[in-house]
Amino acid sequence: MITIAVANQKGGVGKTTTAVSVAVEIAKRGFRTLLIDGDPQSNASTLFEAEVDVEQTIANVLIFRDPVSSETRRLKDVVIPTQFDNLWLVPSDVRLARFEQLKSITIGVLRQELLSVKEDFDFCLIDCPPSLGNLLISNLLASSHVLIPVSANKWSTQGYNDLEETFQSVRSLNPDLQTLGMVATMFDSRNSIEKYTLEQYQKIFGDLMFHNVIYRNVKLSECPSARKPIQLHDPKSRGVENYSALTEEIFERLKVPYNSTFSSRHEATA
Repeated sequence: MITIAVANQKGGVGKTTTAVSVAVEIAKRGFRTLLIDGDPQSNASTLFEAEVDVEQTIANVLIFRDPVSSETRRLKDVVIPTQFDNLWLVPSDVRLARFEQLKSITIGVLRQELLSVKEDFDFCLIDCPPSLGNLLISNLLASSHVLIPVSANKWSTQGYNDLEETFQSVRSLNPDLQTLGMVATMFDSRNSIEKYTLEQYQKIFGDLMFHNVIYRNVKLSECPSARKPIQLHDPKSRGVENYSALTEEIFERLKVPYNSTFSSRHEATA
């Protein structure tokens, strides 16, 4: 199973939209895909009409660790189906914020739980919180790759060095963690400042930047209020085209030929 954490400590960069949209696109290509809402704000959950007060969420897995507690659950117990074939969701709720107050021994729980379901899924995407706390570290420790959405403004990459330091500290415990790349989101090609900023990103970060960008799109901005991923809200929108192209580029970077069986695809990434 390939596990991709979608992370950026800065909010408002299209992180949840990217995690959800890429997860849907991967599932549409026939891969068994698990989307974990790893953010206490539970925005990814609401895009699938999963209320924040659902009975069982990722909080029951990571926080309530007493085996005799009626609230304790394994990861497989909180997986729910979505409107899409091949796509399942682990919802979140505000209780997940309590993870930051737990002992550091809980950092590895998600990683252990994902190992228990690795044969059930081909891909897992984790929508991470906009922070550098223990919850982000837990998500990164459970992941094989990191995808970083950035908006094309001069403030978007502020703190990138701090984020990279967090990646490096996690790599001491998870040496296989790789940076998949950075994708520019909410890009307005008519805005000269954003065009210049994107050019600077490409010069500074080079091949780390994805060639495909996510253009600013009204339909994408409507998804939270519509409580639907863009593929349901407007299947013919430019947003769907952008995320479809990004997903294909992700497959290229992972060396995953999506026209063959997953076993051979997985061997290609080894």
